[in-house]
Amino acid sequence: MSDDTRAMLDELLLRRLTWRDRWVAVYFALSLAAIIITAEAPIWVMIAMMLNFFNAARVVQTIDLPPEEDEATGEDNEDETEVEASKP
Repeated sequence: MSDDTRAMLDELLLRRLTWRDRWVAVYFALSLAAIIITAEAPIWVMIAMMLNFFNAARVVQTIDLPPEEDEATGEDNEDETEVEASKP
């Protein structure tokens, strides 16, 4: 397997997240899909799906994402903007 394929799978499989955070991400994705699937449902079903989606959005905000590392230097990406801002 090539390095690019392996890196893509690592991102898609959310390897940097804990198991709880992975389940929260799946819950959010399924809640979003449920809204799209039930587009022509009765209004009470749409209200229930919207409330579920709002709950999923609230819970997904609790995911603590680790900082992304720059592949070339191994440093955080946030440091890169500070260096560029200090250049004349």
